[in-house]
Amino acid sequence: MIFNFKMNRGGFGYRRAGVCADAAVVHRGRKMAERVRYRTKQQELIRDCLEKHSDRFVTAEQCMDCLKAEGIHVGQTTVYRALDRLTEENAVIKIPAVDGAGAQYRYIGELMDACRIAGVLEDTNLILVSDHGQQNIRRVINLNVLLADQGLLQIDTDGKIISWDAFSFSNAMSSLIYLRDPGDKTLQERVYRELMAYCKEGIYGIGRVFTAEEAEKEERLKGDFSFVVESDGYTSFADKAVRPLVVEFDDRDYRFGHATHGYLPDRGAQPVFAAQGPDIREGIVLERGKVVDEAPTYASLLGVTLLDTEGEPMVEFLKA
Repeated sequence: MIFNFKMNRGGFGYRRAGVCADAAVVHRGRKMAERVRYRTKQQELIRDCLEKHSDRFVTAEQCMDCLKAEGIHVGQTTVYRALDRLTEENAVIKIPAVDGAGAQYRYIGELMDACRIAGVLEDTNLILVSDHGQQNIRRVINLNVLLADQGLLQIDTDGKIISWDAFSFSNAMSSLIYLRDPGDKTLQERVYRELMAYCKEGIYGIGRVFTAEEAEKEERLKGDFSFVVESDGYTSFADKAVRPLVVEFDDRDYRFGHATHGYLPDRGAQPVFAAQGPDIREGIVLERGKVVDEAPTYASLLGVTLLDTEGEPMVEFLKA
């Protein structure tokens, strides 16, 4: 069985980030007897603290600060021992210290309690993965204003687009460029030439222009677009075709707030992947991974083979 649930924030794994995280529970089907362990009052307080902040990862020091704020004083050694015990009991997932950053912990007790009640805890592999991170931006630019300047789209007196040969559709820090007639080579060359000119000028927020072929080959991104415009790293793109070219931040739309996503995966906070369970090797840290390898990895844990997939199981952390 594979169960998925959404977490609000992350920050751990072989790739660390403040991101949205999912968890997949991969279970093969054996039963186990439930084990009950005694906890001290201090351990219960630490567990309660983690449960109250189950929407994020915390360090041992942050856990101590949380307790102090409630007038509870617990020694550092006691906190670490309690966190290690909760980790052993699978009530907490631990992300080891990496690159000088302290270990981080997150309460997942409700999920693990469900596995324990079902009698499948010791046969359950827990995998937490994420969607993406966020990157700060400094401005928002309406790319369609530039296309309108080149006569590639037309607007009426109310600013609505009434006809177009090329149109920019924002993904926040990248944008897809569609052509009305993708087979028109003259139009394709013209639009590419204009986009490259804006990119080289260096003031319009464009860091790179991908052709559709380049986007598929390099990033496995494909669709009926003709080009992908990538941000310069601090610009997000909007869709309006009327001035101003540069617009104010707007927190009502995730693309136009003070931080957003949609940029190349090599930039910014990296998505996360953390796993533990009977089929997972302990202490393995992978510097990078590929999203396309996740599904084959789950399939391998379930003992099945996926057909027609581009990825491969991540055998580095799987037990033989």
